[in-house]
Amino acid sequence: MNARELEVAVYTFEQELIATRPGEVRAPSDTFYTYKEKYAAGSRAETFIEAEGLSEEQLEWIREVSMRTFKALKLKDLSRIDFFLTDNNELYLNEVNTFPGMTPNSMFPKMMENYGHDFTEYLTGLIRAAVSESIQDR
Repeated sequence: MNARELEVAVYTFEQELIATRPGEVRAPSDTFYTYKEKYAAGSRAETFIEAEGLSEEQLEWIREVSMRTFKALKLKDLSRIDFFLTDNNELYLNEVNTFPGMTPNSMFPKMMENYGHDFTEYLTGLIRAAVSESIQDR
């Protein structure tokens, strides 16, 4: 069975929970898709900021499950939630990344910016809020 790997950036922005449209990571067909192949600087995996060919029903299911998962796990600020889509059009929740990577291959910043939010400004705001909260807790 072959499966497509779909990824969603889920984050809070001005007290609103946002779930982006899913992106996709495609591994080369001539290799086993390992952690190294996904994240190494020399990876041949291709990333697509928006996955193609998904129905409105699939998009809505992914969005709903992403947001419900974020809330159910009581996550804070940001996460990347990954899914598999099989050849039979079955969707499966694969994993939740409570703090997604920030490598040049990372999808989270790209999907967030594709949604219309500046990633650098977002992280700067999170850091400032954490420092301010830390000072107030003293």
